[in-house]
Amino acid sequence: MNDLISETQQRRADNIIWNSAGDYTFRPDFKAYDGRGGADVYWNVIIGAARKYYDYPQFEKLFECLDDDCQDMFWTALEKLIYPKELKCRPVLSVIRQEYESPLTLHPDMTTEEIVAAARNFFAMYHQGRKPKKTHNLLGIKKKTIPQYHSFLNHGMMWHPSNIYGTSQGQDPMQELATKLSAEELRIFMETKYGKPMFNPRQTAEKEKALCTGNHKNCHLLFTYGERVEADQIKNGFEALSRQREAEQIAQNRTNYKNHIRQNRLAISKLAGNIQNSVLLHLQPTDVKAKAGTIDSSLAWRAAILDDNRVFLRKEQDNLGDFSVDILLDASTSQTNRQSTIAAQAFIIAESMRKCGIPCRVSSFCSMTGYTILRVYKNNDDIFQYVSNGCNRDGLAIRAAHDLINMKSSEHKMLIVLSDVKPNDVIKIENKETAERTPYEKKVGLYDTAFEVRKCRADGIVVVCIFTGDDEDVPSAAMVYGRDFVRIKSFDMLADTVGKLIKNQIKNL
Repeated sequence: MNDLISETQQRRADNIIWNSAGDYTFRPDFKAYDGRGGADVYWNVIIGAARKYYDYPQFEKLFECLDDDCQDMFWTALEKLIYPKELKCRPVLSVIRQEYESPLTLHPDMTTEEIVAAARNFFAMYHQGRKPKKTHNLLGIKKKTIPQYHSFLNHGMMWHPSNIYGTSQGQDPMQELATKLSAEELRIFMETKYGKPMFNPRQTAEKEKALCTGNHKNCHLLFTYGERVEADQIKNGFEALSRQREAEQIAQNRTNYKNHIRQNRLAISKLAGNIQNSVLLHLQPTDVKAKAGTIDSSLAWRAAILDDNRVFLRKEQDNLGDFSVDILLDASTSQTNRQSTIAAQAFIIAESMRKCGIPCRVSSFCSMTGYTILRVYKNNDDIFQYVSNGCNRDGLAIRAAHDLINMKSSEHKMLIVLSDVKPNDVIKIENKETAERTPYEKKVGLYDTAFEVRKCRADGIVVVCIFTGDDEDVPSAAMVYGRDFVRIKSFDMLADTVGKLIKNQIKNL
């Protein structure tokens, strides 16, 4: 899928929907695109027809209560009702239609009210594979309206690049999540979804106590290597579907890299050369004992008495082991259209570091239901397991990465962040004086992220950003990272652009 949906394709999607709906005042909350970013004719016709045949505002209220997977299931179930109705006036649909399956079953004679009621009952019982308790309301979570909200068609499923939930003000932060899970059940769910924790419960509690403070009060952390139970052991229907999608994306990441293997290998070789030259040029030389060089009079006696001929001094560059790099990948759903590209870029940079003998750790972060997850990839090949999911609390993620970096003994440390610099998370920031709570987004989230970046730098960590976002967010990247960010407009420029960025930072070490 292209990194950006062109304005032409966006207008085309609007026109298809409007034509099908027969209503040019309709502002759809879903639009469908194919794998290349083109407006998908079939699904946009279905979206418009949903407006024509049903009381669509009732569907809009339902969508506010459903997560991504539920919305996909609902649309594929609704499609079965709309297709025969629209086929009468659009026979071509029979040619371009594919078969879509959904565990939700709707009947053609249902009214809008009956469809919504059936969907609510189905999703309430489907969640966790059991009937919910009466004291909880699974469908009480409301989705925040997001500007330029799109949905994408992927193998017959409706996708959208956000999983961000908002709630009414004035409630306790954990009550805002409106989840039917207890704190312990939620922790187990997160570990099942993202992986068992790297640290034991006591260590995790200590890290949360130290890191989840200030703007990140009431948040939780999960540091993980991504070690999870096997997919065939998952009983939760939502999670099973999510695992299936993840597997498809991982396969796509690997295929995308292999399809450009020559270009990628050349980029690794070129970037490794650039980094090696920068390190050798700028790191301070050190005097070491050698068998040749400038004689050291204080060592001369060792040649005669100890038969040690290493009585000379030779200049050598600092050991590359004193220089370490961390790469942090933004894995929120706003990166959905760039997953394969980001995975490839991260792999190329990490492999270049490995070839130079520079220790490099790659992690990704996302946030969900109050948890910020930091997934640490055990080896470079695991980087292709990068999949976008959930929200992004950038400030807390960088704070957590800062904590991991400080556990290293390296003298020189660098953090490279690949992000679109659009922080947005469900847990709001509480004003201690007024008790008002502000959404973690836009300037609030940017200021918090910028503050954490500056804390890293004050601690001697070089922080740079490889910007992966849109034109409109370039000012945000400049505000958070200052001059220390680059944007790779062409994959051919990756080695030169990143090499220059690292060179400039090594020069300042």
